[in-house]
Amino acid sequence: MPSGQSKEPTIFCPLLSLHILMLYF
Repeated sequence: MPSGQSKEPTIFCPLLSLHILMLYF
């Protein structure tokens, strides 16, 4: 289970960055 949780934040990082960029633009 720890392996799956470790992968979540990795995909969430770029996803959040893209969301903030879209909000700013």
